[in-house]
Amino acid sequence: MPMKGPAKDQAGAGKGNDGPKYHKSCDYCRYRKVKCVVLDGSSTCEHCQSCDVKCIFSLKQKSRKRMLRSAKLAASVQLRKIRSGSSESYDQYSPPSVALASTALDGDMHSSDDHDIVALQILDDRIVDNPTDEKTLFITCRKASFWTMKDVYEKVVMRYTPFVKIGYQLTEVERCCLALGTDLSPLCHKSEATTRYLFDVVNSFNLKESDLTDPGYAAMISIRYAGLPPDPSIFSYPTASLESRSGCAIAMAWNCFLSNTVLPEGAESKEVDDFVRSLDEDTFAHHFCRLSMHLLQLLEIYAQFELGSVPAKDSPQWKPWRAKVLKLESEMLLWPVRLPQHLTVVRDDFVATPEAIILHILHNCVLQELYMFALVGQDLFRQALGLQPVPGLLQFLCGMARSSFTNCSRVDSKWPRLRDCVTKEAEHMITISRQYDFDFSRTALSSYLDYCGKEETDTVVNARKEVGQINWIDFSEQEGATVYWIFRDIRSMALDMMLAEALETT
Repeated sequence: MPMKGPAKDQAGAGKGNDGPKYHKSCDYCRYRKVKCVVLDGSSTCEHCQSCDVKCIFSLKQKSRKRMLRSAKLAASVQLRKIRSGSSESYDQYSPPSVALASTALDGDMHSSDDHDIVALQILDDRIVDNPTDEKTLFITCRKASFWTMKDVYEKVVMRYTPFVKIGYQLTEVERCCLALGTDLSPLCHKSEATTRYLFDVVNSFNLKESDLTDPGYAAMISIRYAGLPPDPSIFSYPTASLESRSGCAIAMAWNCFLSNTVLPEGAESKEVDDFVRSLDEDTFAHHFCRLSMHLLQLLEIYAQFELGSVPAKDSPQWKPWRAKVLKLESEMLLWPVRLPQHLTVVRDDFVATPEAIILHILHNCVLQELYMFALVGQDLFRQALGLQPVPGLLQFLCGMARSSFTNCSRVDSKWPRLRDCVTKEAEHMITISRQYDFDFSRTALSSYLDYCGKEETDTVVNARKEVGQINWIDFSEQEGATVYWIFRDIRSMALDMMLAEALETT
């Protein structure tokens, strides 16, 4: 007889009042809202076994609303203290003793405190206000306490671009580069003087191969790929560690992706794959790097189209290339299923950790880019995937975009590229609205306009034109998570058949 609920070693754990209580369905079935059935003698339910994913029954947890509210209030108090005492030295600041909004795991991202971000922003403002005053730059860095810069780097920079391990000493130049690299975006406008100054800062390292260290390498990468055009020569340092080279490739991938530039030679997804295998599967870094690896694979396909090296449909290389493309889409669809519970966004109205929301938005953006490239980018890529602009696919894309717009305000202060990702998704929604006259794209754009507020960028102006005077927010009552899982399941089954057919003939 099949058994519904946790495996036998977990099923009896919650019978006593003092014992741990587990959910009756595994995480995968619970998120998808389907019946979870575990056969006798097995520790995996039928759905997880068919999808080849780990079957996990999680402990029931108390509501985190009160903890989030307390952390938010404590952060606002810290912000007022910092703003009212702007004349104080940074060395007088100390970390607040408040409960953080998310649990910090060993080797995973720690929730960044608002006062750290404010201190970093003050530092950035002073540097940017005097982009040619080297004296001001170094005096400002000396005023920032070491723990503040180190803490900000570990919480805001390293956890999203994992170049180096915890435990290092930073020079003044490295501190400045990390500070600039945190808040600069490849899409933001920089004057000629500022760009020239950024080059001067990078060149001031004067690093020889024998002197190259992971912290110095990380600092140089942070500023170069945040504020300057990609430079593939960075991969020529033979003494750089696998972690540093992977971090460089990841930084280059996201900046090339968001600035619509071709990926230069040297940034290889295989090297990032090797690095991902060394990371704990329960950490933010592991899943961020794996998603970045898929982005690199997509950019490598883009580069093939730019160079004209995509095989023709009647050539022997077509079917192996098509199998590679189908495998990428399949892995991208399966990526959220492999996330641990603390990194999963179940629904937009559920409480989720900042790490989970960041990964959710980034994945939405990359997966949406893959499908939009097939629909309106390259017809050969669309034929390889066997896609058509049917309403189900378009609604799937619009649902992902709307979810990103709804959640981005909760985490956009932690990584500026999140706003760039949301802008890219909004541009895709504008394209869908204009090319396919699809109403759900205007629903998503209404959420985007709510997120942007009074901004007057080109994307916002174009979004307003598409939305018009109609309140599209109330147009759709379809729950986005349901649409996502239905499309994912049906598309995954189709991909399995197409992939099996492609592999049989290779």
